[in-house]
Amino acid sequence: MLYRILKFIVAQSLKIHYKNIKSFNVGAIPEKDPLIIAPNHPNSFLDALIIAVQVNRPLYFLARSDVFNKKWAAFLLKKMQLIPIYRISEGIDKLHKNQETFDHCHEILANDGASLIFPEGLSKQEKRLQELKKGLARIVFSFVGSHPQKRLSIVPVGINYDKITAFNSHILVGFGHPFTLDPWMKDYNDKPNLAYQAFNIYLEQALKKHLIEITPEHEEVFHAFSEIDPCFEQNSLDRKHLIAEGILKLSEKDKKNFNEVESQSHKAEALLTDYGLSFKHFKHKVNVKAIDLIILITLLPFTLTGLIFNWWIYFVGKGFAKLLPRKHEQFYTSVRFGSATLLWIIWAIVLTAVLSPISPWFLLSPIVLFIALKTLIKTKRKLLKIKRLFALRRLNADAKKHHELIESIKELMNYRNKNELIP
Repeated sequence: MLYRILKFIVAQSLKIHYKNIKSFNVGAIPEKDPLIIAPNHPNSFLDALIIAVQVNRPLYFLARSDVFNKKWAAFLLKKMQLIPIYRISEGIDKLHKNQETFDHCHEILANDGASLIFPEGLSKQEKRLQELKKGLARIVFSFVGSHPQKRLSIVPVGINYDKITAFNSHILVGFGHPFTLDPWMKDYNDKPNLAYQAFNIYLEQALKKHLIEITPEHEEVFHAFSEIDPCFEQNSLDRKHLIAEGILKLSEKDKKNFNEVESQSHKAEALLTDYGLSFKHFKHKVNVKAIDLIILITLLPFTLTGLIFNWWIYFVGKGFAKLLPRKHEQFYTSVRFGSATLLWIIWAIVLTAVLSPISPWFLLSPIVLFIALKTLIKTKRKLLKIKRLFALRRLNADAKKHHELIESIKELMNYRNKNELIP
């Protein structure tokens, strides 16, 4: 019951924090039998939450053991179906406890349960897959070896953040096809390490099919090419994957010409940024309808209510995240999200407790507060559209800058088409 309640709350909070979370092939997940979800891990705890709201089956999660150090935290986390995993960096004397973790995972799988395990073993805010550790391989092979009658499925998942730390950004989640350990069980019985290695190679390839891997130095060019793409509105994971692969190949094939394109992209990006725009706003236009203005006016009371009662939560949550030491900066987004969500829940409870003695109608305070918050977010997004529309008009009115931008985009498109960056 607690899992379902928390899942609902997290799902609603994610809709507020992110503009869009789009999943592909989620229907491939088996509805029964033992299951391991194996995603990449670029954004600490948020990765697990994003997967959990997409999957219908209840999930158990392996998490770094140091978050269980406090007794109250350990109690809550275990109630939320988190299981501690111990790493050598947390003390070599604790590694023996991993056997308890493995046994717990085996018990879950033996009862046809589902677990989420990050094969990279750690979180790093990069748009590329890190080296896969052997932990997942050890868990799944030892389970199948001791439960040969069970059919364990592993599902690779690629989580792709448009901007990892940004509020109101986009996320693409690609679910791969489930696979079993059948091809490697013979090797496991003879030479376990070879089986682990072969499994990780296969899993790595499967994950990369659903990942948009971009190095920091190529990220600006990637955004430019994907946003000027004629099929941009489709927001296709496969298409963006092809663009990312194409950029990497071109940069290696012809470094000189690619550097020129990179320079052109940077020039155009800088010009657009001055107006608060990006390539997608200029190339595909910003469409503001009369109905949008009518909706804004109609919802104004709810918008003001949402602003009055909720504005402080985001900033306090952001403040908590900024208190993190630099060595823990990979948790910034998760702490901001978690603290803001928790603060809102506490705030809703406090308001209800204070106001309900006045009238029973105030028992509906959490619902009203949530509707007001949702309205505030929608209003903010519509206002941003209007702001960008005026920014576009200002840019178009500046003949010189408008011409420079057109020429830059033409050069980018010519380069894209000439090199067949994408079919």
